[in-house]
Amino acid sequence: MRVNDAAHDLNVATRFGKMELAISYVDPSVRADFTARRSQWGREIRIIDVDLGSVDVRDETHAIVTVEVSWVPLRDNILRATRLTQNWEDQGKGWKLTREVRTA
Repeated sequence: MRVNDAAHDLNVATRFGKMELAISYVDPSVRADFTARRSQWGREIRIIDVDLGSVDVRDETHAIVTVEVSWVPLRDNILRATRLTQNWEDQGKGWKLTREVRTA
């Protein structure tokens, strides 16, 4: 599987609340942080869209993916956007998310 396929599958699964599928693409060392950052999704905020902005393959085992998330807080219904930068690694068991930072 290519990194852009793995990143797409993870982010779309998360958007639709399929956390069991999404978590399968997350390295165990960052799973707790990943799920904590998404704990409000579907409860306090509604995800409108998730788009892969760019995929920068650094080498055969490392890539950086930019993700644009459009969302609305249920309290005010004002559309907002967040940009995430995700680090991905292929550690011999397929591509896994190893780090995620909100960049905008």
